[in-house]
Amino acid sequence: MPSLESLEIAISRAFAFQAKEAYKLMLSKALAFQPRKFMKKPMDKRAYLFEKIPVDVLGLESIPQEIVKLANGKLIKPKAVFYLNSACASLALSNKEYLEILQKGDLVYADGWGVVLAAKLMGKKLPERANAADFFDHFCQLVAKKKLSLYLLGGKKEIVLKAATNLKQKFPKLKITGYHHGFFDKKQEEEIIEEINNLKPDFLLIGLGVPKQEKWMVKHRNKLQVKVIWGVGGLFNLLSGGLSRAPKLMRNFGLEWLYRLFQEPERLGKRYLFGLPPFFFRVIKWRFGPILRKLNLISLKIINFILTSFVYWLGFGVVSVVGKLFKKKFLETNNQDGKTYWKEIREKLPLKSFYRQF
Repeated sequence: MPSLESLEIAISRAFAFQAKEAYKLMLSKALAFQPRKFMKKPMDKRAYLFEKIPVDVLGLESIPQEIVKLANGKLIKPKAVFYLNSACASLALSNKEYLEILQKGDLVYADGWGVVLAAKLMGKKLPERANAADFFDHFCQLVAKKKLSLYLLGGKKEIVLKAATNLKQKFPKLKITGYHHGFFDKKQEEEIIEEINNLKPDFLLIGLGVPKQEKWMVKHRNKLQVKVIWGVGGLFNLLSGGLSRAPKLMRNFGLEWLYRLFQEPERLGKRYLFGLPPFFFRVIKWRFGPILRKLNLISLKIINFILTSFVYWLGFGVVSVVGKLFKKKFLETNNQDGKTYWKEIREKLPLKSFYRQF
């Protein structure tokens, strides 16, 4: 019979073997373990303001890359690129046709701090504001590197010519197949489309203003033999040197709209007065709707009227001050003084009609 001492040694060895095997098993599981709950959740590629206005979740660096990627592959149907700022969003809320155009866009980027702020109040996350002027140099570098081409359409004749010339000087390897101003009739329109199709550029940049450029893009999308059509608004004015960018400090604080208003009060005054206040008021009502609904109807109407009136008169105050500072500009462009011009605006949009927008 085995002695008690030999039994103790055998039992201890068995326990040691089991412990070693258990340790190996635990170690293998630990090495294979992936802490999923600590992994970063991927961000949705597209957000929707008011659950219907699309805007892509893209940063300043990634937008030009994504636009260039749209030109990859064979030409089947042109991809559409749009921008969205507060005035565009306000228009989309009241113009169903324009809203549907945005919803069909292949890429829609946030062009203003107002959109970024509105998205944040609605629980959506947009990385940053991305004006085309901020990333256009990067876009041109990518286009030149990949040996792709551009066609510029829009603006005044001298503006688009100067824009194309400046781009060629700045990026010698950039291929610009052609350009044309934005003042054309139906007959010229067909000739322009034929010229574009003969030149076959990869990117067609259209600067006709919102929503004219978007409607033009959709109307002729199936006729155009280009890979990407991109609505750029007033970008050609900046590229030509006709307008200057706001100082960086103003851009960082989201005040470029004010700088642009001082540059073009006769064109942008109506847009900012008619478009921005209704948009931001709707954002506030969307965000704080559940709280406001708890109030009784009379209290709600009183609050609504006070806030609307405040926004109305504040808007007129800002625009009127700008108008008075630019009286000479009004005399040149509208053959009238600033006081008469702003009086006409108030007649076209009295407080009652402004109040109905909310």
